[in-house]
Amino acid sequence: MNQKVKILMGIPPKKIRVGGPITHLPYLVDYFEKNEQYEIRTFFYGSKFNGGSLFNKRENILSKIINTLKVFFMFIYSVAVFRPHIIQINTAFDKKSLIRDIPFSIFSFLFRKKLIFKIHGSSYELINTQSDFFLFLIRLFFLGAKRVGVLSEIEKNE
Repeated sequence: MNQKVKILMGIPPKKIRVGGPITHLPYLVDYFEKNEQYEIRTFFYGSKFNGGSLFNKRENILSKIINTLKVFFMFIYSVAVFRPHIIQINTAFDKKSLIRDIPFSIFSFLFRKKLIFKIHGSSYELINTQSDFFLFLIRLFFLGAKRVGVLSEIEKNE
């Protein structure tokens, strides 16, 4: 009997109803749930307020840090309990996402977890940065990623 592949996937909170990930991730989750070869668990990942679209509020920096820490600790708990073979996180390649996602990448690297980043938007400025500081952060961002997916041919080429 073959062991199921365990996948831990970060998805946007249910209150978020805009953006690329919410339009396709439910189909991906549904596929894995219906396929006997996989066992999937999800965790809520990203901003509760999605840049101000929820209740016309914007997260201040302190609430953003607290929310990110909560998500990170729930992520660690999920990895410890579920013991996934693959972790998939939807992200963007911009300065905010870069800083937010570095701890997830480092954790995955240190604990030898297969991390897949699915990037759904990129900052041209960051892709072409010459800043030693941001080049260092980019290396940390990709440190734990075993695979990276993008949604456009332009991002793939860049």
